[in-house]
Amino acid sequence: MFDQIWNRQKTFQTNFFDPNTLSLKDKIAWTKEFCLCAHQELSEVMNSIDYKSYHKYDRIYSDKDTEEEIIDVFKFVLNLGIVWGMTPEKF
Repeated sequence: MFDQIWNRQKTFQTNFFDPNTLSLKDKIAWTKEFCLCAHQELSEVMNSIDYKSYHKYDRIYSDKDTEEEIIDVFKFVLNLGIVWGMTPEKF
């Protein structure tokens, strides 16, 4: 199953770049991009839950929102491996 997820993400990324022809400069640029995106998505995971002990939250909690943010984080981490030529087995 993980192989299928990996291959779907790799195929999706070909809309933006060819992972097999990236120069070192391109790999660095995409790594920066994906790290920043993953960082933002991790922040969104935190924002989807009531994590501040000193703050009174007045909202309806949604498992679905949190799950979506976690999936987004995972996709960006997969992209990092794809950029650097990893295989699902190595990952």
